Amino acid sequence: RSRNSLGAVCDRDSRSMRAHRVGLAASGAALVYLGAQASAFGARAEGAPRAAFRSTSAIRFGVIADVQYADADDGTNFARTVKRHYRGALVQLTRAVAYWNDEPEPLAFVANLGDVIDGLCAKLGQSERALDDVLSRFRRVVTAEGGGVVHLKGNHELYNFPDVEELGKRLDGLAGSPEYCSFGLSPAGAVGAARSGSVRVIALDPYQVAMMSPSEQVRSEARRMLAQHNPHNVEGEGNWAVGLASDKRHFVPYNGALGTPQLQWLAAELRDAAALGQRVVVLAHTPLHPHACGGSTMPWDYEDALRVLRDEGGGGVVVAVFAGHDHTGGYAQDAGGFHHVTFQSPLNLGESGDCYGIVELDCERRFLAFHGPRLRDLLPARLAQGGALDNSPCRLTIDPLVSRAQPLPSVADNESQTVRV
Repeated sequence: RSRNSLGAVCDRDSRSMRAHRVGLAASGAALVYLGAQASAFGARAEGAPRAAFRSTSAIRFGVIADVQYADADDGTNFARTVKRHYRGALVQLTRAVAYWNDEPEPLAFVANLGDVIDGLCAKLGQSERALDDVLSRFRRVVTAEGGGVVHLKGNHELYNFPDVEELGKRLDGLAGSPEYCSFGLSPAGAVGAARSGSVRVIALDPYQVAMMSPSEQVRSEARRMLAQHNPHNVEGEGNWAVGLASDKRHFVPYNGALGTPQLQWLAAELRDAAALGQRVVVLAHTPLHPHACGGSTMPWDYEDALRVLRDEGGGGVVVAVFAGHDHTGGYAQDAGGFHHVTFQSPLNLGESGDCYGIVELDCERRFLAFHGPRLRDLLPARLAQGGALDNSPCRLTIDPLVSRAQPLPSVADNESQTVRV
């Protein structure tokens, strides 16, 4: 079991792991990698059988999204329609670490999809302490050699630490970590350079252009993009989506944009993966498909991102896009054949919930499976149909990998196909 960090992988592969700070990339929602520590945290959580669907060709990694911890009494969302269990979310994270560490074989890595602390922490003056409380749990995660915890930064990290360099220093001194990057995985669980292994993981930053940026240049671009679609004052508090058309509700300041430099980099990564015959898993804080959420939590330029994923990652190259941000979760099968899965937040249920789990990807047997102590807490309702998720894993089919020498089937934008479970 390893205490190495994925940060070391970033340093080794200068082609795909270097920081991409071009033009508007100065805003940053940095991706920071923490090394796995060799100490378990608590006892195993109760749940489904751990060996189901396992095979020697499978890759397994842990997932959790939107812990949003604050040392505060329970509250609600802005609309006062959903209760938020701030302290209970940290209890869930503690159980999640125990669940991941109890695997018979260590996981390849753990993906934290962002928003580990709530914006409320900044108002209460507890940003640093709250972040330390969360990271003390993540540092106890045990993974395979070269693995660790991949931390994607969301809007709530930026509410607390808008300066990316400062945020990097808070996160074990890894200032200057790449804002978006990729790495490779093999069925043996090894984590390495992006061009190694059968699977490439691409981690995106949907806040390269954002209102939370400390850069006036970036904020000016963010204002321009929002003003084209949203007439409200987006720099104050309020219901910014009032009166917006249904296809414009994502033009609100708690979202952001990937930006042209990152989209160009994504296209190059997908082309390279396709040429090598790799499958691709995409991680992002925000959903990239409007049907994988409530329709208001995608990046401002999500349509451009989908176009790149379909054009360059179609034909079975892209397997899935995993995200958080929308706390109730969501699912859609893309017109390009791949899956969009948005995980539910621990904030929803607090101590009584289990909104965490394990993703199992088997490219040879062509399935994508989810394991967890209580999958109805983690997965969106659309994948929970049938009511069997507390007793058995959820399994999705993966499209066969099509040679890029063959013509790819044409797809229509924003088409959502039938769920195959």
